[in-house]
Amino acid sequence: MTGTTVGDRGRRNARARGVPWRAEIDGRRRPPPSRLYLKRAVASYYALISENDFEIGRIISYLKERDEYDNTIIVYTSDHGDFAGEHGLMGKTFSVYDAIHRIPLLVRFPGCPGGISSEAIVESVDLFPTLCQLADLPPPPACDGRAIIEGQTIDDSKTAAFCESSGSSAIRTRDFRFVYHQNGEEELYDYRNDPGEMNNVCLDPAYTEIKQNLLRQLLSFTMKYAKKSGPTRDHQGMFEEKDSLVALLHKRGYRYSQLADKI
Repeated sequence: MTGTTVGDRGRRNARARGVPWRAEIDGRRRPPPSRLYLKRAVASYYALISENDFEIGRIISYLKERDEYDNTIIVYTSDHGDFAGEHGLMGKTFSVYDAIHRIPLLVRFPGCPGGISSEAIVESVDLFPTLCQLADLPPPPACDGRAIIEGQTIDDSKTAAFCESSGSSAIRTRDFRFVYHQNGEEELYDYRNDPGEMNNVCLDPAYTEIKQNLLRQLLSFTMKYAKKSGPTRDHQGMFEEKDSLVALLHKRGYRYSQLADKI
């Protein structure tokens, strides 16, 4: 979906025209959806959540019936979120807002105390080393991320999460989100005063130092992984070796259980 213009610029253009905010996609103006459409869309969104709850309940019931519930690590998470009206958008889109990147993470494991919630910053790369630790397995030496569970507590040491999406990169801390787009545009949101990400304060002089600090962190992160990954490099690397695990699974139809001796 190239050429998408949403968020601050879309709202600014709408205000200049004196019309309700609307998303502009590939230069075509989309009128705001009707109230009835939005109500149905949000109702469907919550219906899908209820369906997820029901299916997860079936899995848990099965584990209990087989006496495996107390011997199983359960993780509930997602690869991304969905818009439910935020920024005038619905569904999954390429963006760097909280509605897409702030996803649920629920973990239950043998001996888990239960009932603990945390505002710790966690990234998807932290999940693999966490599972290794819970399974008493050493993570690979070059593994990114860190185990988030320390005994009965949650590691709260991470200060920022990094996000990338379709030509945009972002850093999210507890209080701020800074976004840099490849066309040179920037966004900065202060969650202390603006949890809905409605006011881009990137050009506000009061935030200059904060913006520069976040930009330095984002640049350091990008440079750290620039040589290791990228859309073209990752896609080529997936199938460089005809007998690599990825190639065997995705190209030749093997199952994980058939490849145990190759891991």
